[in-house]
Amino acid sequence: MGVCVVFATGAWAGLGHPRALAPCAIGIVVSLLAWAVCRIAGRRRRRWQGAAAAALLAGVGFSACVSGQLAAREDFEAVEIFREIEDGREDAVIRGRVVEAPTVVVLRRGAARARFRFRVQSLPHEAGAIDVGDALVQVDWYGPESMARNAQSFRLPAAGEGWQLNGRMREVARRAGAPLVTFQVRGRSPATRRHSAMDATGLAMRLWEVRGYAEQVLSLGMDAHRQAAGMVKAMTLGLRADVPREVMDLFKQSGTVHVFSISGLHVGIVAGILVAALAALPVRFSHRVFFFGPMIAAYTVATGAASSAVRACAMSLILFSAPLAGRRRDPASSVSAAALLLLARDPRELLDLGFVFSFVCTAGILLMVPMFTDAASRVAAAWARRSAQEQAMDLEDALTQSRRPRWISRRIVQAGAWLGVKARDSLCVSLAAWIASTPVTAIYFGRIVPASILANLLVVPASIAVVVTAALSLVAGFFCPWLAETFNYANVVFVECLVRSASLFAHLPLASFESGRWTPAMVAAWYASAGALLLRLRMALEGER
Repeated sequence: MGVCVVFATGAWAGLGHPRALAPCAIGIVVSLLAWAVCRIAGRRRRRWQGAAAAALLAGVGFSACVSGQLAAREDFEAVEIFREIEDGREDAVIRGRVVEAPTVVVLRRGAARARFRFRVQSLPHEAGAIDVGDALVQVDWYGPESMARNAQSFRLPAAGEGWQLNGRMREVARRAGAPLVTFQVRGRSPATRRHSAMDATGLAMRLWEVRGYAEQVLSLGMDAHRQAAGMVKAMTLGLRADVPREVMDLFKQSGTVHVFSISGLHVGIVAGILVAALAALPVRFSHRVFFFGPMIAAYTVATGAASSAVRACAMSLILFSAPLAGRRRDPASSVSAAALLLLARDPRELLDLGFVFSFVCTAGILLMVPMFTDAASRVAAAWARRSAQEQAMDLEDALTQSRRPRWISRRIVQAGAWLGVKARDSLCVSLAAWIASTPVTAIYFGRIVPASILANLLVVPASIAVVVTAALSLVAGFFCPWLAETFNYANVVFVECLVRSASLFAHLPLASFESGRWTPAMVAAWYASAGALLLRLRMALEGER
């Protein structure tokens, strides 16, 4: 975890200061020399081993800083080229690959807008082509309303396809250290066409074709329930185009919009289904990762490989692979290793909101939930003892004196206790995620959403029911379409419960309020206060043992 924090800090510093490459390179050399000296000295005196570890961490931080600087320089060069095109106020042609499925919004006067991310690889022109690496731009494609209906007369690009687009650079800026480039396309032109030479790899295209088939299965019999079908596809396949804006606003106001992001919840459900299916096979539990690991990776790629999904996939694979290396399963080490792998591949992941939210919430849950559940169980035990003393009877005496049959009372008590434990655990998870993610929400959106603490108690179970039912529908769609329709109809009920729960908490007083964009000092004060309270809670728990 320490290596992960140092690496992330170094990468963040490098992305923000791309011109300080020489000092970081010198820092790497000095850190390695200091590590070698301390390592040699540590053979005789063990007190030097701590200094060697500190020098090695410093080297890791400087290396991450250099990696971030190189990535930032690539973005800077691409942004300068795009800014020159924007200043010229002329149409430009970009060539590259569609990164995600377009999200279509219906506008006024029979128009629509499709928005998607596009990875530009070159700028073709008469004298040749300018190579811009893999610059990422946001494309706003304006056209007729038929785009929203997926009409054959106006086919939009699909994820993974190579395209050549003709349009105009509308905005080239930098926000929070990340380049923001918007490319505006209006209708069709001869220069806008498919460019199959830049398509994604064959495996990725096949997986996206499978996702298209899964989309058709989840739409069976749902012509009268398009909103419910759109939400199911968004929660299971990452396709948000059919989710109405007003519905999405309800989930944003209640702080539960995360259910539409393919993350640990969805990957965990898929992994659980696969593990349960593999339980019938004569395969050792430690070796099952070889069977369901490729399936989880394929699901992650098929849903668009968002940062939260890649994090969950990498974390689950590392977690279940630990016994193969003779290690115990440690979630904190697994999430740290997943973060290191993603940042080593591309330090710019630190500027992605999905990456930040995913890792911040996961880290908060891993650090705080054990203490919260321990404290809650001790409070419940103390309250139960006090109640028993006041009534001068134990639970068995109370059940004996009841007029109902004893076995019915015992079952009711056991069910109530089980539900109470599950509600307690869910509340602890929701509270930990809220404490960890509040500064991030305030930085990016300038809002605080306290309603999410309680809203997740209803929304998360309903979303689990939606994803599980959708998975059953997909399995049934391969051999029995009418059974898939039955599961789709059942999902209409779960989606209705989901929307009503989000609406209930979104309209509560002070469910969400403006807080202004927080400064680094405010973020540091929040986490310092949270750390102090957690330390005090831990000391209190250890004192009672």
